[in-house]
Amino acid sequence: MTKRTRSNGRGQFSFQLAPNIDATNYRLQILNLPQKFIPLVRLPLSLDSTSIGENFPQIEIPVAEAASLEGKVTKKSSSSESKKGSFLERKSLAGISIILKRKGGNETRAERTDEEGKFTFPRLRPGEWKLVMDEKTLPPDTRVEKKRNKLNLGYGCNKEISMAVSPKERKIKWLNQED
Repeated sequence: MTKRTRSNGRGQFSFQLAPNIDATNYRLQILNLPQKFIPLVRLPLSLDSTSIGENFPQIEIPVAEAASLEGKVTKKSSSSESKKGSFLERKSLAGISIILKRKGGNETRAERTDEEGKFTFPRLRPGEWKLVMDEKTLPPDTRVEKKRNKLNLGYGCNKEISMAVSPKERKIKWLNQED
């Protein structure tokens, strides 16, 4: 059985539960939360009526203005390469996996770059995050310039970041030629 209610202007709501309902486990979910907000607790909340009796306690579900992160992976040429027609210029930046981990390890998000190397993480919980580029998804013979980026995203923060890939250094072994 699903029960729905609406919150008042102060965000308060209540449910009237019939005492003869067989189900003892309930899940509390927020629907239609404005896009700019995000719950600060994991939803849905599980409630067990057998452990708390007939009257559910007051439950607070904090919400905050969500943060977002937009970024772009760029190509950084080595000093020995000419810009036009260089090795890296021919490589596509589409499909690189960008991983965002919240401090404490309790939340991980992943996105892939588009054709221009762009990626977006909307609706993030405010806090400390670590941004990593998955090296297994890079174009062949390229490397990440900076392995990890630590970010502190505040309430309502819309941050932009740039990450770079460059050609891997390759050693060339010259062989002596004999006449």
